Amino acid sequence: MIVTLTKELESLVQAKVRSGRYADASDVLRAALRRLEMDDDYESPALEAVLQEAKKGKIVGGGAAGYSVPVTDTPMTGIEKTLGVNGGDACIAGTRIPVWVLEEMRRQGATEAEILEDFPSLTPGQLAHAWACVKKQQAEIEAALTAHVEA
Repeated sequence: MIVTLTKELESLVQAKVRSGRYADASDVLRAALRRLEMDDDYESPALEAVLQEAKKGKIVGGGAAGYSVPVTDTPMTGIEKTLGVNGGDACIAGTRIPVWVLEEMRRQGATEAEILEDFPSLTPGQLAHAWACVKKQQAEIEAALTAHVEA
């Protein structure tokens, strides 16, 4: 397969390789295609249902410390941030599983089945909540990924 890129996109690919995060241009393109596939997943009816619940302002559950704060001004169903747990990062409600960890696994190419296998206590519904959080709180999740993955 031959792929033709604009000068701007070619420069972007080269910059990503120079950053050290990707071994070569093929790695960058594979990551971009995985991201495109994830974006397509955001169009799923199940995810849309979760987003609709979040828009209704459902209350987040209590955390291990007995209190939690919403991820945003509009609480998200199934996601909580608890002071003193995982640095206050967004986690699956009632667990210590940070959303950014699940998103990093997905970016590395793990399927939902593989993620659920690695975290046997997670349900597909909880995973849908995580993907909704990633979509709604993109900047926050990106910051957590940067802080944890590059550390």
